[in-house]
Amino acid sequence: MEGKWSADFRDRHHTAPPSCEPGRSAPTAPPAALAWPDGSKPPGETALPHLYGRIPFVLPLRTLTRDGAPLPTPGRFLAAVGCPVSGSQPDGWAERVLAGGRALLLVDGLDEIPERERELTRRWLRDLSDAFPDNLWLVTSRPSAVRDDWLAADGFGELTLSAMSRTEVAAFIGRWHAAARCDAEDPERLDAYEQSLLTAVHTTQDLARLATNPLMCGLICALHRDRRGYLPTGRKELYDAALGMLLSRRDRERDMAAPTGIELSDEPQIQLLQRLAYWLIRNGRNELDRERAERIVGEALPAVPSAAQQGGATAIFRHLLLRSGLLREPAPDSVDFVHRTFQDYLGAKAAVEDGDFGLLVAQAEDSQWEDVIRMAVAHARPRERAEILRGLLARGDGIGDDAARLRVHLLAMACLEHATELDPRVREEVNERARAILPPRCRE
Repeated sequence: MEGKWSADFRDRHHTAPPSCEPGRSAPTAPPAALAWPDGSKPPGETALPHLYGRIPFVLPLRTLTRDGAPLPTPGRFLAAVGCPVSGSQPDGWAERVLAGGRALLLVDGLDEIPERERELTRRWLRDLSDAFPDNLWLVTSRPSAVRDDWLAADGFGELTLSAMSRTEVAAFIGRWHAAARCDAEDPERLDAYEQSLLTAVHTTQDLARLATNPLMCGLICALHRDRRGYLPTGRKELYDAALGMLLSRRDRERDMAAPTGIELSDEPQIQLLQRLAYWLIRNGRNELDRERAERIVGEALPAVPSAAQQGGATAIFRHLLLRSGLLREPAPDSVDFVHRTFQDYLGAKAAVEDGDFGLLVAQAEDSQWEDVIRMAVAHARPRERAEILRGLLARGDGIGDDAARLRVHLLAMACLEHATELDPRVREEVNERARAILPPRCRE
């Protein structure tokens, strides 16, 4: 998946403390400061000398805005992300780091917060960069979440994360297998898996189209090993296989006999997990508190008797958290999915099963729903796909704003990739809109 990186690399003089050479930080910088690991090169000779000695603050917006919390001031950065040593930082330490221009602020996931909160986030970024002007900033987002040059007025440049090239994919596969050999019982078999996967990626078009970012490349490598060299080709089939691997196959194949005292096959777990995913999507959130998660599981349990027979909501949720491989606790009493991809995939499944096609269409202009809608088309039956796609076309046709209408029609076009069976008349209606858009006839 492509990403948008708004980078504040303005041409500024970064002031060094009096006791330091230019480009180095004071010796009081904590171990978190970025440094060349082996000390083999002086900072001026490294590929990224402007990062040497800088102190990174990783600020995932999904965590910072948990439960509607206000965006933090520097003194609360560590506590807001649940850093275990936040209580031991000296008073005013973060403010001194930023005031000295020694920070690297990595603000992740602008697309993962509700659209209504993005303007507040922009003002927060603007206020911080104005108050502490000599630091470096990196803000990430999915491309469609905000318009181009959204932060340009505040001095941020914009970069687009390109799809990985064939050479980069091959390098990733090689390094993944090299890391896997470190503790493998069968390193020779991994050699064979690596070579067969490299061949498959270079010769199978569908697989090559999926292996375009580190997430998908890593997923493909893990599945290829887990399935002893066999891989599904489509995106939905790949996610289905990944869910099977994460939910139960590893425990079964390692002969792990119900460490939580609960044994659930894949389908009951998916039914419960998709309820959590759909609640998060409908509420524009990526995290929820544990009490609410247990309540959602409890409400779904009567419809899943194979789970209800083995325990109450607390016990079943604990099993999902510990054994599903899909949930995690980023902070005490807070729960999220290990990656947004699985949340969207499972939430889309719930939307289709609930028949919420009107809701899906109504959210077509919201960037947070784009992958949900695409995966809903993949999950849906042929008549349901036709209903969703015709709804998207009608919604797009009724929008007066050219950019918004274009976006909805492009989304319908992107959904065709996942419509393995579809009424030819509906497919032609989508292609008709596509022919009016592509190729572009002007820069706008």
